[in-house]
Amino acid sequence: MADALTRLGRSKFIPFIKVDNEWKRVDKSTVGDLELGEVTEDYDYIDNDDTITEVTGNQPTISLEIANIDGNPVYDFMEKMIVDAPTGEDAKVDFLYCFGGSEKYAWSGKASVTEKALSPTDQKISFTLNVLEKTIGTYTITDGEPTFTPNTALKVTPNALTIIKGENGTATISGGTAPYTVATETANIEASIGLDGVTVTVTTNNQSASSDTATITDANEDEVEIAITVVDE
Repeated sequence: MADALTRLGRSKFIPFIKVDNEWKRVDKSTVGDLELGEVTEDYDYIDNDDTITEVTGNQPTISLEIANIDGNPVYDFMEKMIVDAPTGEDAKVDFLYCFGGSEKYAWSGKASVTEKALSPTDQKISFTLNVLEKTIGTYTITDGEPTFTPNTALKVTPNALTIIKGENGTATISGGTAPYTVATETANIEASIGLDGVTVTVTTNNQSASSDTATITDANEDEVEIAITVVDE
C-alpha cells in the first residue's frame, strides 16, 4: 500500500530571523517565497546541435513581509532597520528557514536584508533576505523555539559526557550537537570538526583545572556515544 500523500499548507514553511540573539518567527506575513536564483551559462558543445544550459551557481532569496504591529519583535526589528538604514555587516541577519514535510529540512545561515519598504497604506514592511551563506540540516520546534542540526555534525547523545569532581561526586552533563560550546558550573564542553573527525574536550572550571579529549572518527554515523571522565587531582 502506497504511503498517504500530505498537502503542505503555508504554515508548514517557517522562516525565522535572529533578534537580540533569539530566533523570532516571521509570522504575520502573506508572502514567503523562496527562489534559488540559479546562475546559468549556455554551452555549444560539439556533440550536441542544441545549446545546453548548465546551472553554475545559486543566489537564493526569500521574499517576506511583516504586518505593522507594534510590539511584534520582527516588526520592531525591521522598523529599526528602516529608521537606521544600515549598510555592510549591520544590514545582515542570521536566518533559519524550516521547510515543510516529514524530513524537516532546514537552511541556517547569514543573509543581507534588501528591498526594505514600509507601507502605511498596506500596513506592512516588506523585505528580502539575500542568502550569503547557508548550512543545510534539519530542525525541531518545541514550544515555538527552533533547534537546528547541521548535516555535517555528529550527534552526541545525552549523558554521554561525564565529569568526576573528586569528593564532590560525579556530575552528568547532557550532550548536544557538535560543533558547540556548553558552559556549566562544573565544566566546559567544547567540540570542533576537523580532518580526523569530531574532537570533544571537557575541562573543569576550578583552580585545579584538568581536561580530557576524545575524537570521533566515523563521520558516517548519525549518532555516537562517548564517555569522557575528568578527575580533579
